[in-house]
Amino acid sequence: MALLRGINHFISEIPVKDGEKSIENLIQETGIEVLGKIPEDGQISQWDLVGKPIIDLPETSPSVVAIKKIMKNMNFPFSFLT
Repeated sequence: MALLRGINHFISEIPVKDGEKSIENLIQETGIEVLGKIPEDGQISQWDLVGKPIIDLPETSPSVVAIKKIMKNMNFPFSFLT
């Protein structure tokens, strides 16, 4: 998943067939700035299935690490995340 500055959209990575361009290739061609990527994180699905709030994911969770990095790139004050 990618977050684009100024557009404020999340883009999911979509599997591509042979000969098709990936989302990353299309973004590079347009010159849009990508603020970061949020990797697939199995813990989110697991926590959702048992009713745990994802806000309580551990600091080491790949998605938490990625979101903090994106927010830092946006100069977003994320003291509530630390």
